[in-house]
Amino acid sequence: MPTRSCQLRVRVAVLGAVIGASAACRRTGAEESDGAPCSPPVASAAPGLAPESPTSVVAVDWLPASVTHWRADIETAAVVHGLPADLVAIVVLVESGGDPAARSPSGARGLMQILPPTGRHIAGVRALADHEDRRLVEPRYNLDLGAWYLARQRADFAADDPGKTVELVAAAYNGGPGRLARHLRGEGTLSAETDRYVGWVGGMWRERRAPRSVTYAAWWDAGGSRLVTRAARALDEPVAPPP
Repeated sequence: MPTRSCQLRVRVAVLGAVIGASAACRRTGAEESDGAPCSPPVASAAPGLAPESPTSVVAVDWLPASVTHWRADIETAAVVHGLPADLVAIVVLVESGGDPAARSPSGARGLMQILPPTGRHIAGVRALADHEDRRLVEPRYNLDLGAWYLARQRADFAADDPGKTVELVAAAYNGGPGRLARHLRGEGTLSAETDRYVGWVGGMWRERRAPRSVTYAAWWDAGGSRLVTRAARALDEPVAPPP
């Protein structure tokens, strides 16, 4: 049987080049996700960092089983859209805890919590003729749309510092690229919810190579445990608190 790394190289070869397009999409509805936790902790150093792994592989040791359940699909979406797989996995964690049936009060759906109007917009830009709102709960389809959206934000808001880029991408994903652009021009502020979201995603990203993440532990205690527990039960995966 081929090794995991061999399988990934084959998949990368088959998928080919990154899908490119430039468009400003509407926000995904992430900031109103059901059970979204509150304020993140102050950023801290991540002790015991492991060497960097290939960006196309999910290599975060402390992710819950409800997220690693989707590892192969996350890695595929990341490769197709030229994103670090760890970033996609962290967004899945914060958005839904890994529950493909997650739905927010605003109607955002699936692993990456995409609003139906946003899904239709993305499908229109990409000329996806088979798009239907009901498909937003299909894990692979939701990951494909969400990763495409993340990639567009990364293209539009790239910074010299990769960590800063992740924070800007998180802000655009949660609060909308238009609001972020106005904020960067000094014409407005980000919502408190978006600030919290940026703290969660940015902190987990910085600690992704650590044996444990204090940001993930704080997110869990602030309400993230509900998302993960619900997802784990739906997927018949074990539930365990952060290491």
